[in-house]
Formats: sequence, structure tokens, C-alpha cells
Amino acid sequence: MHRVVKGVIVAILYILFFVVVPHVLTRMIPPELLTVLATTGLNVDGIVMSFSLIGVALAALSIAKSVTQPRSVTNLGSIILSNLVWFYLVLFITGLGKPWSLGMAQQTTTSGPATISITLDFRFFVALSSVIVALQMSKAALNHLAAKRRIG
Repeated sequence: MHRVVKGVIVAILYILFFVVVPHVLTRMIPPELLTVLATTGLNVDGIVMSFSLIGVALAALSIAKSVTQPRSVTNLGSIILSNLVWFYLVLFITGLGKPWSLGMAQQTTTSGPATISITLDFRFFVALSSVIVALQMSKAALNHLAAKRRIG
């Protein structure tokens, strides 16, 4: 029972931080700033929608992880999927809303005769987080196998 309550509380926190807070913050941004951000190519509504989907996915996986037995395949799947969603979040943030850039974020804006281009290289952090996620998934699989062998 304690595990289920913890999973529900974590799911509520995911919804709060990834769904509610971004929506509230975008309502507080002045329209002029949203216009400036739109000229740089940042789609604020798309970013908020992506954060909302990530929050809902993490909440669902948290609940699934908490209601299943630790030795079940569903529990292992929810742990692995949760790690993959977190990795996608790292890709999304380091790519400034473009996860398939794999940490090489580039934004360009033009104002009159001037063009400003900014390139941010976060590929080291993406590589590091991919190694960490792979190790976490391996640990989850080994813990799952150990739990299965203990039971029989």
C-alpha cells in the first residue's frame, strides 16, 4: 500500500511540474516576448505541449510502476520506459525543443539587415546521459532477474 501511495504522489508531482507549471508560466509571459521568441524559431506552445505529454507519460509510468509487483515484466517495462522518457527530456532540453538535433542546438533570427545565429553544443551531456540511461536500464534488468530467481 505504501508503494502505491508513493507512486500516486510522484505522479501528481509530475503532473504539477510538467503540465500545470508550464501552462501557468506561459500565461504570465508578455505577448511581446512571445512574439520575439517566435521570430527566433522557438515554438513556445509546442514546447509546453511537449512538456505536458512528457509529464503525463511519466505520471502514467509512475503509477504503473507502483501498482505492479517488482518481479513482473510490466514493472520492468515501466522502469525502462521511464528511463527512455527522461532521456527524451534531456534530448528535448539540450536541443532547445528539437530532440533529434542530439544536443547540437542552433537558433537563428533576422532583424532588418542583421542576422544573429547561436550554436550551443551539448553533445557531451547527451552522450553522458545516454551512458547513464543504459546503465540504469541494465541495473533494472539485473534487479528484475535477481527478483525472479529469489522467488523461484
